[in-house]
Amino acid sequence: MNCFELLLHHGCKYTDQGYIGLSKKRKNQVITNITGAAAYNNSFKIIKHMMTKKSLADINHLASEKLDFGAKGPLNLEFTGYTPLMLGVAGGGQNMECVRILLDNKADVKVTDPIGNSVLHIAALY
Repeated sequence: MNCFELLLHHGCKYTDQGYIGLSKKRKNQVITNITGAAAYNNSFKIIKHMMTKKSLADINHLASEKLDFGAKGPLNLEFTGYTPLMLGVAGGGQNMECVRILLDNKADVKVTDPIGNSVLHIAALY
């Protein structure tokens, strides 16, 4: 049993959401679900496991952001509205296996972020 499975066994939930890191350009706190966290951080084993629980995986969950602790000024969004697929793409080329698994499991490639960026546009940015 790995750490992820052990935590699930002891009451953690597939539906948990939380902070996954800072956005790359604007340094906002990014909040998403387990699938998004795994995609962004190249945890393809967790993505594979989550795909066995598709009803809980929320493959098209939309991430949100907030200012980092102590940050000043307006919140300029970067990853808000990103799906796990978009987060995997934004994570960079090392996340190809996660992206492939999400695509194989019918992640919606037609979703756009709040300013109209598609996953293909995100791939061009990162």
